[in-house]
Amino acid sequence: MNDPLIVHVDSFDSAMKLVEIDEDLKSVYKMLTSKYWPGPLTIIAKANDKLIPPIITATTGFVGIRCPDNEIAQELIKKSGLPIAAPSANKFGHVSPTKPTHVISDFTDNEVLIIDGGACSFGIESTVVKLFQEAPGKYIIFIFRKGGVSEESLNETIKTSELTKKISIRVEVKQQIAPNVSIKEAELEDEKPKEAPGMMLKHYSPRIDTFIIKNKPHKELLKDAAVIDFGRVNEDMKDEVRWYKDMSEKGDIKEAIGKIYEYLRQAESTEGTKRVLLVNMNSEEVAKKIVKYKEHLDALFDRMIRAAAGKYI
Repeated sequence: MNDPLIVHVDSFDSAMKLVEIDEDLKSVYKMLTSKYWPGPLTIIAKANDKLIPPIITATTGFVGIRCPDNEIAQELIKKSGLPIAAPSANKFGHVSPTKPTHVISDFTDNEVLIIDGGACSFGIESTVVKLFQEAPGKYIIFIFRKGGVSEESLNETIKTSELTKKISIRVEVKQQIAPNVSIKEAELEDEKPKEAPGMMLKHYSPRIDTFIIKNKPHKELLKDAAVIDFGRVNEDMKDEVRWYKDMSEKGDIKEAIGKIYEYLRQAESTEGTKRVLLVNMNSEEVAKKIVKYKEHLDALFDRMIRAAAGKYI
């Protein structure tokens, strides 16, 4: 297994039993959990190998821990008396579920018990960060996967923390997808163990070919395509494609995040659809359309790039 699992806990104290970190790093951990737990932040640190087996860490020796902001999940952890290591409730690599019906559709041929906690409050996965000591008294919070907690929010938390009077802390984004990498190279890279979940190039993917729109495709490619748009950027394709949806006509990134996985699932299941075409969220046209929650743009586009396995059309 080369994709690690997130371990879910009910408190900071429970998390501390599962990691091996010094007091300063523990203070950074505490700063983050005090602000964001329960909530969509997964924190990676050196695993306590007496309690965390290699299959959980993908043999990296580091474990990602999160405290979920869901009453049912919290109760399940408390009732079990143990931390719970678990992936999202979908077939590996497929589009993530945000509703119980998505789980049912992924496991129609399996006998599964579903605890219905309702729809997700935020449409994509948690932000994943890793704590790292750069030098004595100097620490980095690496962002491996952007999600429910924005980079801006993390920087603001550091800026206003009393902890920064004692030690230096900065945020750095690990390059998510290297530029100009061929799909073959990416596939080979995906076979290596990952330090954080959701880092495969092909991830959150529909079961049919998916692409980011670079230039308007030929009509022959459009007639059996599904288009997922934002801010009506590709509205001129609406009458040429088999299926068309706009994640947010009014330019709200958070609204788009709440719809992206739902629309990817609808697109792949629409009869006669052979490919999914996604709006290029990194384009100048889209930038002009954004009116709210721009701080979550990178997180949304990351999921869309991985859904398309980095392919443009």
